[in-house]
Amino acid sequence: MPKVIALHSFTHNGESRARHSEWPTSEKDAAALARAGLVRIKGGEPAAAIKPAPTKKPAARKKPAAPKQPTTKADDPKPGQLTA
Repeated sequence: MPKVIALHSFTHNGESRARHSEWPTSEKDAAALARAGLVRIKGGEPAAAIKPAPTKKPAARKKPAAPKQPTTKADDPKPGQLTA
């Protein structure tokens, strides 16, 4: 059973864990807690063996296209009139 060290104070399975506290836990729980960024595994688990938890990126919001405004005769320039 690996020993883990809490990086933050948190509650897991009904037990409060203080920052820097150490305790033995199962391989599965140690890996899950390390992926969540709550603990580090004492004894130097290779960083490549622990994949960080995936982060959810907010979906990009697309602005709806503005409806095309029909032009009116008042909007049309008169022949010979300059437009800005």
